[in-house]
Amino acid sequence: MGWILFEVLNAALYGSVRSPESLSQSDSEPAEIDLWITRQTYEFVLRRSGCGECGAAMGRKPSVVAVRERRGSFVTWQIVVDARCRGWRRHRCTALVTESGGELRFGALRTARRGA
Repeated sequence: MGWILFEVLNAALYGSVRSPESLSQSDSEPAEIDLWITRQTYEFVLRRSGCGECGAAMGRKPSVVAVRERRGSFVTWQIVVDARCRGWRRHRCTALVTESGGELRFGALRTARRGA
């Protein structure tokens, strides 16, 4: 079932069906489809969740940024998702998305602590 959705999304985005291998750019860089899926997933989550600190509704548009990290000759990446609540304090919530075994691993949105 997941492959059917994957093929439909690829057809909508690229006009034809592509294999997963042709979409990946490299092991050290997320593909555009990774960023798109991450943004869509967290927009869905934000519409249905409240701030973990004050319970206010969350903002609808998360910031999604890919970050590379070099450790010696080994390069890894993760996607950082940043959102704010709509409460009067506008708490900042973040989540990390990583890639493991060819799959995206979505982290939970957590309220960032000031001074931490």
